[in-house]
Amino acid sequence: MFYLSWRDPRVRGRIAENAAKMQAKDTDFKCEVPCQSNNNIDAGGCCDGVWMPYIAFTNIKALSQDRVVRWGLGFSKEGDGVFQWSSVLATYSTPLDMRAFPFDTQRLLVQMSVPQERHGWSGGLLELRPGTTGTHLFTARPAGDDLPGWSVADVRLDRITYPLCQAALLSALRPSPADEPMPLVPGYLWTSRAAQKHAHQCAAELTSQPASVRLQSPYWRTSINQTGVPQEPVMVEALNVLIIVERFSSRWVLSAIFPILATTWLGCLVFLLPRDDMGGRLGSIVALFLALAAIQFVVDSNTPSASFLTPLQQLTLASYICLILIGLESVVIWRLTTYHVEKHRGEQHQLAQQRLDAKIAAMQEALDAWLYKTKNDYRSEQAGLGDRPAAAPLAAAAASQTRRQRAFKIIMQKSAPNLLALRGFSSRQNTQGSQRTSQDGGALSAPSGVATLSTWWQRGRIFLEHVAADEAFADRAGHLTNKWAAIAQLVGYNLGAVLIFGVNTALYGR
Repeated sequence: MFYLSWRDPRVRGRIAENAAKMQAKDTDFKCEVPCQSNNNIDAGGCCDGVWMPYIAFTNIKALSQDRVVRWGLGFSKEGDGVFQWSSVLATYSTPLDMRAFPFDTQRLLVQMSVPQERHGWSGGLLELRPGTTGTHLFTARPAGDDLPGWSVADVRLDRITYPLCQAALLSALRPSPADEPMPLVPGYLWTSRAAQKHAHQCAAELTSQPASVRLQSPYWRTSINQTGVPQEPVMVEALNVLIIVERFSSRWVLSAIFPILATTWLGCLVFLLPRDDMGGRLGSIVALFLALAAIQFVVDSNTPSASFLTPLQQLTLASYICLILIGLESVVIWRLTTYHVEKHRGEQHQLAQQRLDAKIAAMQEALDAWLYKTKNDYRSEQAGLGDRPAAAPLAAAAASQTRRQRAFKIIMQKSAPNLLALRGFSSRQNTQGSQRTSQDGGALSAPSGVATLSTWWQRGRIFLEHVAADEAFADRAGHLTNKWAAIAQLVGYNLGAVLIFGVNTALYGR
């Protein structure tokens, strides 16, 4: 609700004149402008011919379709004081600063302006001056909150005056065409960069133009039917109503900030698990990572969007980074703890492989010797059969030869695949062993695209191997790394959370 008051000695006489016209007999007078919105002319009077200020709300986005417009005008019984009140239900557009969310304070703007008319005096006689403000001046104060999720801290009135040309220059993207009869953004104002930065420079630049140019500008006052109208730029009298509201942050602390903090704090409990339990640690980290993603999805769906990271989003990003670091630290701790166990296991595997290679070699030698003996026996038998007389025994010899050839083929068919498999397995194991030897010796060169990364990886692996060279020292190093990593994560994350909200609130919040 807005309340305006001004001085006009003509009001009482005009309303009394209208009342006399309505009370006269045989009159065709009909009141067009009642003094009250309830249309009760007998009680409120008729305001036909009464001057009323024209107030424009420049940042209205939409008017409510089911609104009931209420207003009223009155005057003092003695003196020339006049007042008017009106209720405007609308949706206003104002930018929000979310850099301190959810500990933010917003300044909601309702701009009332009185533009001076380009022709005549009607706008030039009005000057807006701030009066008093309140949150419940004409309504009962409820026991609950003023607004859902907000509290009204203050209501201020700020008076501003600016040239009308400045409003167009500040938001225009390009100048008007040169052949436009009355350009909205003339080229001479567009080229003057100072006119876009300072309000009074715009009016000064317009005043410095020739009379023929000024008269073609919609921002220059002229006169058509009245005399004595000053030749000057059109000015705007504005009154900014600032409604300062503070957000209730307790809701966001319980529904957003605490779940995110608790998820990361639970991640630090991973350091209490056994150091060699890699599966348990990484499984917990992955589960908490997915839980944090679910929390972020729910929180983002209920928070306004912005072109920058809000403190709540910064906290979520810090939680992601903390969980990733916990996972990497768990890998390093597992490596320090299990280095000797894995090394001993690798040595056992190597000895077992050597024994297997020896058995395969012995089997190969035995099989080769058997095959060689079988071939020689067969050839000797063939040579002996060739020296015998061609008589009745030839048929028996031929049958015996056929049986031996068939048996030799069966042996070769069954033995050859096993022999080839054993030889392939042995060569594959030898190749893998040589590869491990080359990697341990550092003889293999990394690809050119990942040379730097490979170099740092090799240095880190060599450093861990040197640290874990002594089993007792490696166990102690793993214990200390696990302890100080947990402390560093807890202290660093909590300190980062305090800085995120503390700095943003101090700079942009309350």
